[in-house]
This record gives sequence, C-alpha cells and structure tokens, in this order.
Amino acid sequence: MRWSIVAILLLAAAASPVAAQHTSRDVAEGFSSLARAPLRSPRSHVTTIHDVSGSPILMIDYPWTMHARASIEVAALPADPSGASEVRPLFFFKKLFSDVRKVAVFECQDASAEVLTTASFVEGGTEFEVVGQRNSLGNPSAVVTSHTQIEAISAVVGRAVFCLLDPWAVDRRLLQLDLPVEQFAKPGKIRIWFLRDDVVLWSEDLPWPGYPQ
Repeated sequence: MRWSIVAILLLAAAASPVAAQHTSRDVAEGFSSLARAPLRSPRSHVTTIHDVSGSPILMIDYPWTMHARASIEVAALPADPSGASEVRPLFFFKKLFSDVRKVAVFECQDASAEVLTTASFVEGGTEFEVVGQRNSLGNPSAVVTSHTQIEAISAVVGRAVFCLLDPWAVDRRLLQLDLPVEQFAKPGKIRIWFLRDDVVLWSEDLPWPGYPQ
C-alpha cells in the first residue's frame, strides 16, 4: 500500500505544471543546442592525380571491400549543366554482367596480362566494348566502355564500368582507376557512382581535366 501511494505522488509531480515547464525547457534547450551545432559537409570520396606523362587518374577513397557485388560506373556529363540530372547509372553489374558478357570481361582481363585485348557486344541498341590491358598499377584489368544516347537531352554520354575492382586496388580502401581515353578525352565534369548491385551507395560529380592532346 505504501508503494502505491509513493507511485501516485510521483506521477502527480510529473504531471504538475512545474514539471511540465522544466520538461519543455529541457526540450527547447536540446533543440537549441542542435541548432547551434555546425553543419558538417559530406566527405568527398573522389579526386584526381596525374601520372608522369600528365595523364589523369581517378582515385576512389572508400572502404570498397565492405560490399559484396560492388561496382563503379563513371559518365562524362554534358556541357550544359541543365541536362546533368538525366545522366543516370546503367546498373551494368546487376542487369548485364552475366552469361557471355561476364565471360568476355574475365577473358579480356586474363589475356591482358600479355597483350591488350578487346571484345564487343550490343545490348539495347548500345554497343559496349570490353578493354583488357595492364593498368597504371601494372595489374591485368578490364573496363567496359560505351557511348549511350540520352534522348531527353539529345546527348551522347561516354561511360566506363568497372565490374571487377580488385585489379584497381591500391589497398582495401583506395582504388586507382584509369578512365578510357576515347570516352574521357575532353575536360569537363564526370559523375561517379559506387554501386552494390542496383543500389547507389553514393555518387559524386568531379571536374575532369581531360587527357593531354
């Protein structure tokens, strides 16, 4: 009986105007402190460096090994920035990386240990070329390239898809990607998507210097 009376008294105190006033003040002060907290800009995952010949290299700083079935897609953005929103990922790994196309990527990568190797196929009216060669890290590697037509903005966009990331890895966090010259020769802006299957984990736009003429 004694404990019931104590509980009733505590509840009554919590419901009193004084308690409500303190609660409201605490909440207000909490929101006030949040409002005063500085906003933190998201950390960039991408940058460019140059090799000894002056050619640009795309660097990705992200713990990529955490994700199974990860891939990276890169697209050259149109000169008119109003059309940039129409440039979206192909989701190549999820939709197209199977059967003969998957075999072509692995075969080109394996053969590139000895010689530059290419293979091509057409999908949905777009011609894709797989280019296998030793990359700037000295590893046999393969990249899938294409030019895709975007009807909404009447533009053709150069693309590169990196389905197999291990050959491009400096370590478990850093990736060093060589973008194909044909698709990324000119300076401008590029868009990078880091994908897990058909999920965009993050994307960034980056100024691209182009390749030396």
